[in-house]
Amino acid sequence: MNKNPKLIILAGPNGSGKSTLAELLKKNGTFSGFLNADTIASGLGQSLKSEIDSGRLLLKRMQTLFAESVDISFETTLSGKSWVKTIERAKSLGYSVELYFVYLDSINLAIERVAKRVSEGGHNINTETIVSCHDMQNILTK
Repeated sequence: MNKNPKLIILAGPNGSGKSTLAELLKKNGTFSGFLNADTIASGLGQSLKSEIDSGRLLLKRMQTLFAESVDISFETTLSGKSWVKTIERAKSLGYSVELYFVYLDSINLAIERVAKRVSEGGHNINTETIVSCHDMQNILTK
């Protein structure tokens, strides 16, 4: 049990490079206890119907880890209202919370990055969702 557990959040729009950065941070040991919604779902033998399903599984796993007071890190677009409650819960349990926001200056670059990911066998995000996340980025970074 960790006396000073951390919740580290790597946030940003789709296509911004969160997964790429998360891999680098895991390799150098910065991201201990890293949770990936897609990996959690596949490990449970569940097929994902949507990002919402994978996010719910991540939140469920996080609740278990909160009880163990271990460091947790994950990546997210921060879409949805559940993250506020999750962060508040973590703080009430003695977690320090660190938020890193990754973003791109160009929405077109984000769209291109997602298309490249899909061409390499990765998951797709529709353009409308990318635009919506980019709009949130503009609010947060101005």
